Amino acid sequence: MNAVRRLSLVSSEVFAPMPERRKGALRVAIATQDMQDLNAHFGSARRFAVYDVTREE
Repeated sequence: MNAVRRLSLVSSEVFAPMPERRKGALRVAIATQDMQDLNAHFGSARRFAVYDVTREE
């Protein structure tokens, strides 16, 4: 049995586009409800905080 997945926009909020990733950086996403803490499950998160991380940071 194959599952059908659909992606839909559920918010009309407009966010700035992500800047280009720096060379050697790893882009990570943190599931969050309040943009302050890691406090959500990826399947039900209201928001994701996205960071580019390097060895130096």
